[in-house]
Amino acid sequence: MSTVFISHSSKDNVAAEMLRQRLADRGYASLFLDFDPADGIPVGASWERTLYRQLQACDVVIVLYSAHHRDSNWCFAEIALARMGGKRVITLLIDPLEGQAIPSILGEHQFLDLRGGADDATFARLWRGLAELGISDEATRRWDPKRSPYPGMLAFSEAEAPVFFGRGDETRQIIELLNANKRRDSQRMLMILGGSGSGKSSIVRAGVIPKLRHDTQWWVIDPFRPGREPVAELAERLARAFGQPPDAGSALANELRRSSIPQVLLTLVRRTNRPDATPLLVIDQFEELLSGADERAAEFLRMIDAACASDHFAVQMMVTLRSDFLAVLEQRRDVPNLQRASSSMSVPPMDRRALRALITEPARLCALELEDGLADRLLEDTGTPDALPLLAFGLRVLWDRGHEDGRLTTAEYEALGGLGRVLAREADAVLDAVKRDDPTAYALLPGAFVRMSRLGEGGGFARAVSSWEDHPVAVRAAMRRFVDKRILMSRGENGVDRVEIAHEALFRTWGPLAQWLDEQIDVLRLVQFLRDSVGRFSRDGDEADLLRGPRLARIKELAQSGQIVLTPDEQSLVERSATAEKDRLLREGNVIGAVLADATLRSLLEPRLKPLIEELLAEQKTREASSAFGFYDLQARELADTVDAAKNIAQAQVRWHPREAALTGNTGARGNYIDVFTFPCCGKQVLSDGSVSQFRSDGCQVHEPEGSATKGVSPAE
Repeated sequence: MSTVFISHSSKDNVAAEMLRQRLADRGYASLFLDFDPADGIPVGASWERTLYRQLQACDVVIVLYSAHHRDSNWCFAEIALARMGGKRVITLLIDPLEGQAIPSILGEHQFLDLRGGADDATFARLWRGLAELGISDEATRRWDPKRSPYPGMLAFSEAEAPVFFGRGDETRQIIELLNANKRRDSQRMLMILGGSGSGKSSIVRAGVIPKLRHDTQWWVIDPFRPGREPVAELAERLARAFGQPPDAGSALANELRRSSIPQVLLTLVRRTNRPDATPLLVIDQFEELLSGADERAAEFLRMIDAACASDHFAVQMMVTLRSDFLAVLEQRRDVPNLQRASSSMSVPPMDRRALRALITEPARLCALELEDGLADRLLEDTGTPDALPLLAFGLRVLWDRGHEDGRLTTAEYEALGGLGRVLAREADAVLDAVKRDDPTAYALLPGAFVRMSRLGEGGGFARAVSSWEDHPVAVRAAMRRFVDKRILMSRGENGVDRVEIAHEALFRTWGPLAQWLDEQIDVLRLVQFLRDSVGRFSRDGDEADLLRGPRLARIKELAQSGQIVLTPDEQSLVERSATAEKDRLLREGNVIGAVLADATLRSLLEPRLKPLIEELLAEQKTREASSAFGFYDLQARELADTVDAAKNIAQAQVRWHPREAALTGNTGARGNYIDVFTFPCCGKQVLSDGSVSQFRSDGCQVHEPEGSATKGVSPAE
């Protein structure tokens, strides 16, 4: 990207180099000078095509006008192309040219006379002229042409503001709303609403924040996601924003808990050279605070709610929130001040004009040529709900594969399979490579993706935050391959390395992931139940939230097999639950169940489990058999080799453990839980409503129990 193009004759190279140095010293890093060894025309490149691309890419052309320039046909062509492209032109007279007027092609543009010498006062006029044309020497207009101007499915960052296009109107509206909220004072939070893939995070990070940085009435705190430790995340951003030592985050977190967000910010702002500036907290993906029962999220929400009500010091907040979580927020009863003091703006879909700018303008700034018709072809494929993330991903892949020659073509795009297939193809390629190179990791990948997923609020699936430590070591190298292709995203959060799915469009476009989630939906529900249980127990300390029965047994089984990796908090809850379950069984006099609840004793009894259950069933000790079933679900089902045993286990499970039975059961006409059990050793199934079980093992449908609305089942195939 060249913001400034220097048009000159090769016979005026000395003057051109002097101007380049002056511009660079002033801070204009995005320059094009054809003989410059770093940013000029590379050896072997087509100089005509390169000059044409750079003229297209620049914002302003500075002409070093001399007799040599006047006599050069190519210099004349440069000016003509600049005028045809609507470029701003500034002319610097460097040659006496006595008795000759400036040609009409330049006469209507600004010019400076350097014939009497190039002193600081003269160049001051040049700096003012550039500023009047909107050509800034600030970093917001610089871009390394070696970097991709397309970030893929990841949100644009503040550093990528120069290549962020298509959202100018929304950016201005948000800034106007923030300023209005600041004036009213009663409004403390602006919620930027939009669906998954609407681009709301990019607007805030690459559109709004860079502009507010230069407005002295605002003190912008770097945006952050709440993550698992939202108070610590805020403290870290405050330490960075106000020049605190790197280790000050912990002390600030403690101070936030002891006092309040407004009080801490008041203290920090008053120590700066802008004590009257209004702090702006920016929280991205605010829904992370609403998608579970975690006490740390609840604590942070209480702090935010208090900040919305404080009249001690006005703090403004801007958050991005998925639209489907707005109802969840409105239904909460613990954030009344936030609800009263917030306003919102919904991010609309990008129209065709904005999408075209997203495609063409970054290419222009990087002097990247798009073949005629390529932008139109891309736009043809943007008719899906995931159009924006898929377009962003497709552009990045296209740039990765085709930018070396400075030109992207329609043929290169067609080779990707179109926007509807490019993401799935990239993911398939990585998956195939892992299958070929690392069969062990390949077998573990479904569990890893399940761990990075959760059930969405409105149905479907959504991303779940995980750390690398949540995943087995054996699968991490394979996951990093997906990170390298920007299908997964790795980021630091409060000193912890997190990994997650880059965008939820992957759930809707990649077949293997949909299949894994479908196959492991019960595991996903169980993991989500475990996460919620950890949050509720850490918040309330209620033993009713401890795990028990089949849920506890299944979670332990998954952890022991390596299918899931428990976090320290989850491991603590599982261990505490196992101890409480064993104590409960002992109090009830169920010694066998208590023994089976102990991992060591259970391993000793495992070789005798089948005869033990058979003996219990023969004696009609269904409660004891149910305990064995509850803690050794799979083994009990395998061992139950007779219809009578199946019936007894099914009935006992409902009779003594109705809460656990509800996990897989349905409710019958009389309100009892109905369970269906399949016994792999014999292929038989049992239907139980807690009192009567009717079944046949000859392949015929099971009849309905009298008075029950629940249909019978057939044997498993």
